[in-house]
Amino acid sequence: MRVADPQLSSADDGRAAALRHFPGPIAVGLAPAATPRLTLEEVNHEPWAVQIEYHDATGLQLVVRTVRSTSGLSPRGLPVEDIPSVMLTFLLAGPGPVPGLRPASPGEPDLDAVLRSRSRAVISSRAALERLGPSATSITIDGRDLRARRVDAPACVGLHVPWFGQNVFCAVLPEFVGALQLRTGGVGELSHLP
Repeated sequence: MRVADPQLSSADDGRAAALRHFPGPIAVGLAPAATPRLTLEEVNHEPWAVQIEYHDATGLQLVVRTVRSTSGLSPRGLPVEDIPSVMLTFLLAGPGPVPGLRPASPGEPDLDAVLRSRSRAVISSRAALERLGPSATSITIDGRDLRARRVDAPACVGLHVPWFGQNVFCAVLPEFVGALQLRTGGVGELSHLP
């Protein structure tokens, strides 16, 4: 089961310990004008992913998600991690609406119907993203250009790069993808992020 552990999400020594327990380097964006927000996730009480969302005054600009290697983990119950997943996360939280999703109207009589409608829209959006074929590209991490895969959609660009046996996924606004650069983040700096 995939959960965001509230104890790991607090900005204290527990966060630093959880980051040190993560079994590989963690990618961060070079986004000086944006405010980062960090989420640590675990699966079956093991560290699974570190996600950093970068927001500015207009909203979400970039998501960088480092997913650990599955080495040493049972494949049963592991989450699906792919480019459409990070793109959908970005689109749901980002600056614009996901096509087909509508906010609940005040006084909506049937909440279940609204939730079913939203679920169908999310599934439809994911299916549309899966139909977009990835192309070859590169991502710069720590000054090195690494081979990556890229999926372009009108509202965001999704990227995937294998890195030190792990996977790094990014979703970014199309106008920022050309300038996207990543680097290795340190436990000290990451443990102080909100």
